[in-house]
Amino acid sequence: MQLPRIASFVFALALGASSVVALPSPNGGKRDVITSIEGILTTMEGDVTTALTEINNLVSTGEATVASVGTEISNIVTTVETATTDIASLAGDLKKRQVDIGTIVTELTTLITDLATTLASVPASTLSEVTGTVTSLDTALTGLLTSVNTEATGVLSSVASTITSTITSTLSGLGLGSVVGTLGL
Repeated sequence: MQLPRIASFVFALALGASSVVALPSPNGGKRDVITSIEGILTTMEGDVTTALTEINNLVSTGEATVASVGTEISNIVTTVETATTDIASLAGDLKKRQVDIGTIVTELTTLITDLATTLASVPASTLSEVTGTVTSLDTALTGLLTSVNTEATGVLSSVASTITSTITSTLSGLGLGSVVGTLGL
């Protein structure tokens, strides 16, 4: 008597509940984009740190050759380009800067500072032989900075304000002028 009606009601309720589409929270998407960028940059930073450590080891042991340094810089370029592509594929809109970009700024500042410091330690004669690779690095870093700033407006100015004048001079001296220009330094 009542049992079939109750069973039908429960079945209809279960069916209706299973077809409800979850709607994203209004700010959830923005936070997800920032979290994604942070994750991409953290992964990139690990790979870049490995290559920079290798360059530092090569320099300290006197084994920094054009081939060895060029290979490591190429590895960095590939890593940065992959991160840029991954960030550019995010579908975010953070134009109003409603989220904290501090971690992103710190990661980019650390990346640029570490790159400049490490590459400045490479003998000039070796570095001058890998200018094409350094130019590729300049282009890749510029693309990364632009891509991140597209997804999280305000990153460029924040990174620029934390880069020291010594690092700016080092970047220019290394031939990373596009990075300096992109940051407005």
